[in-house]
Amino acid sequence: MPSTATFVDWQLKVLSRVSSTQDIVKLAAKDGDPEGYIVQAMMQADGKGRHGNVWKSPMGNLYMSVLLRPECAVMRAGEFAFVVAVALYNALETYVDTDKHEITLKWPNDILVDGKKVSGILLESNLTDGKLNGLVVGMGVNILVAPEGALSLKDVATSDVFVNKVRDVILMELDKAYALWKVEG
Repeated sequence: MPSTATFVDWQLKVLSRVSSTQDIVKLAAKDGDPEGYIVQAMMQADGKGRHGNVWKSPMGNLYMSVLLRPECAVMRAGEFAFVVAVALYNALETYVDTDKHEITLKWPNDILVDGKKVSGILLESNLTDGKLNGLVVGMGVNILVAPEGALSLKDVATSDVFVNKVRDVILMELDKAYALWKVEG
């Protein structure tokens, strides 16, 4: 976990293989688990992408879902697509050799390097009686292995990349972006 003080009390659970981290955290949200609950998997059998797409999930990449419980109206929940995208972009940019490669956001949910997908975001709301009861933020990052047409972080990095270190940088950036959203919107 990040060594600096954080805004969110991250509670990480690492599992070897799951059907989907998103499904596990969605259940945890309904069961009342606290904000900051995270499930990371080494592999997923049924990783989720947007619009029901499958996120291929071989060993060597980052697959995690995070539970956030922002106190806001349901109509503001969509803002988190941008909060998470900026945080993920900032985290991955620290690894990319920007002298040789271009990192961009494909709004609202993909991070591209040289026009190829390196990461994706899936945001799902947990509603109770029409009120926002939580957000489940799924993130997948191609760190060592990429599907056809995509790119892995190791191929564009300035140094060696390790799944858990990338995860920790992402959580630090997410923590900062979430804190900024709470203060400034």
